[in-house]
Amino acid sequence: MVLLVNADIGGTNARMQMWEVERSADAPKLKHDRRYAAKEFAGLEALLRCFLLDVGLEVPLGDAASLGDTSAVYSGA
Repeated sequence: MVLLVNADIGGTNARMQMWEVERSADAPKLKHDRRYAAKEFAGLEALLRCFLLDVGLEVPLGDAASLGDTSAVYSGA
């Protein structure tokens, strides 16, 4: 089993999800879904630590992390 954390962080709200992936399962299972006020956290690490504690996981963080960033795409820019 693998646990994946998904984050959608905007200027106002941060939505954090944890998904469980089984090698034999057809689709991941949503285990936790939380929303936070983004302004309450100094940065991503504080937000992630809060989320992990809220869902009952120990800190320090897991074995690996991967971060991705999306931004607006403008035509002709």
